[in-house]
Amino acid sequence: MKLQRNNKYSQYLTKRISSVLLSTFLLCGCSNSKEIVDNQTLESITSQSEIVETIETEGKDITEISFDETESLDKKDYYLSFYKIDDDEIKKRLGGLSIKNPDAVWSNNYIKTLVIKDNKNQFKVLQVYDLMSSDFKYIEVYDLATEELLFKTTHSSNDHYNSNERIIGIYLDKAVDKIPYLQDKELVAYGSILYQQTYLNDFIGEFSKRDGVDYKLDVGSILYEIYGKRRIEFVEENVTTKEVLSNYVKYVPFENQVTTKEMGLTINYRPEDKYADCWKLDEEELSSRIESLNIVNENDKFPMSQVESLVLKDREGNYKVLCVIEFSDGDQEIFYDFFTEQYLFSAKLNGVRTYNNDTGRIENIDFSNLVDSIEYFNDKEICYLADAIEMRDFVLTHLQEFSLRDGINYSTPNESLLKILEANGTLEESFYTKHEYANSYVRLPDNIFVTAKELGFDKDKVKSLN
Repeated sequence: MKLQRNNKYSQYLTKRISSVLLSTFLLCGCSNSKEIVDNQTLESITSQSEIVETIETEGKDITEISFDETESLDKKDYYLSFYKIDDDEIKKRLGGLSIKNPDAVWSNNYIKTLVIKDNKNQFKVLQVYDLMSSDFKYIEVYDLATEELLFKTTHSSNDHYNSNERIIGIYLDKAVDKIPYLQDKELVAYGSILYQQTYLNDFIGEFSKRDGVDYKLDVGSILYEIYGKRRIEFVEENVTTKEVLSNYVKYVPFENQVTTKEMGLTINYRPEDKYADCWKLDEEELSSRIESLNIVNENDKFPMSQVESLVLKDREGNYKVLCVIEFSDGDQEIFYDFFTEQYLFSAKLNGVRTYNNDTGRIENIDFSNLVDSIEYFNDKEICYLADAIEMRDFVLTHLQEFSLRDGINYSTPNESLLKILEANGTLEESFYTKHEYANSYVRLPDNIFVTAKELGFDKDKVKSLN
């Protein structure tokens, strides 16, 4: 769809945001006519909103909470305060979304908002993104959380955003290949990421008529709470899927939200995406893997020039990668496990230790005859020693080899992986904590990373070198 592919829309969207913020505040009775409203005015507007109690959901299944449970509130004030919820509630609601790639990075300009309506006149909001079909005939609209296709449709060559961030010229009534959940729903409106909030301007009148309540509305305060501190520059920012959906579960009224289960969607992984997706771990799995390293002094910082990746193979030909640090002692290089700081082995230096800038590998160390190695290395062959970046790039280095081995044309890892551990300047100038190195290291696939237990370093026996 040209709205997301043409660079001119980034500049256009920047101008639109100023207009949306201004027009929204004017609707709230603000008489300031400046294009950008200053912080003092915005704070004043926010303070004028009537705040009521947060809707209590503690101990209830979020799928069972109904709009009728707000009876105790002054209903006309509901849209002034529905988003005043705590972090626990946000986490609970996020639990209703199956997020395939929580750390996937997007430009704000790529995220879209879909509004639908059922036969009972109940509205729902979906967070989506769209792509042009391979034959360039359709706009394909995908669920942001699961990345599953929802439907296809067409659009006008003159499609554009109106002043409320709604896209005019996308033909929702001509949608085809709709998922079952959408079969009996009307696709009502489609807009930008800002439409996640501004759709209320379009439909508050219908909500009032349907419910018999003259609702108050202050979308400007919601927009300011989300974007105000960064002003309009958020258009140039990158956001993750989880960040967008965290806003969705907070700043879209609960009764307008849709869970993954309601839509009947599941996360599907293709065999060829095995290594493209390997780095994507949920928080619980990531924490568990990092804990298995038994890190000592986890907040100590090291330059990337001192941290190295040791690549091994076992007797079955399976790769293993160790994160190590080495010290020189005459013609011997002494290696330690980076995370536990425990001794691994010594190896002889043949001539001058050199660094290959093209491959990132360290050369002229003889790994054929290890000295005083720990038992773990008895059935392992050391393939090569490389810089810290190899922890991140290992899959890229061996992707073709894995494809030939398995007969599968594996997809290249997502570029978001490269952001986990990257050099900011030279390797000598790029410092990370041990914990930050671990965050990259444990994302290696197929159990290629090595735990402290595998090395024989029990947690109660691990001691610092210091």
